[in-house]
Amino acid sequence: MAMAEPELCSFDKLKQWLPKLMDGNPKRMSPCTKRYNCLAWAAGCARKKWAPNGRNYWPNGIPPNWNIDTIVRIFGEVLGYERCDSEELEPGWEKVAIYASGYVFEHAARQKETGKWTSKLGNLLDIDHDTLDCLAGGDYGSVVRVMKRRRTIRP
Repeated sequence: MAMAEPELCSFDKLKQWLPKLMDGNPKRMSPCTKRYNCLAWAAGCARKKWAPNGRNYWPNGIPPNWNIDTIVRIFGEVLGYERCDSEELEPGWEKVAIYASGYVFEHAARQKETGKWTSKLGNLLDIDHDTLDCLAGGDYGSVVRVMKRRRTIRP
């Protein structure tokens, strides 16, 4: 959840922050924006940030913090995801991956129907990427949980 400098919107600059980024064949999918963050994006919302700071959206009844149990509750109780053991594509299922450093949430990515993953990088751009590992290390830590729910058709 670090990083907000617009000059970091180039892949050359992003590689300094995410050293394995290019291993995931990243594709730029949007311009940089501060309107929403990775948690909102993984939850399917590009209209507003999700943050427990009183200024942004935060689900009712969920403790206002960034620990892993809290983020798992958001995806489980609020959004209907369940724990799963594989990041592999399963037809009919939408998956999210939760990254952390220690017990602190750092990033979330969502799997598309194609099997590619999509991520919002801080206040920067959205990317599609082939692997989850390409964002691991650096500021995002590592994937600590993968969750899934039945894919719904969105209008």
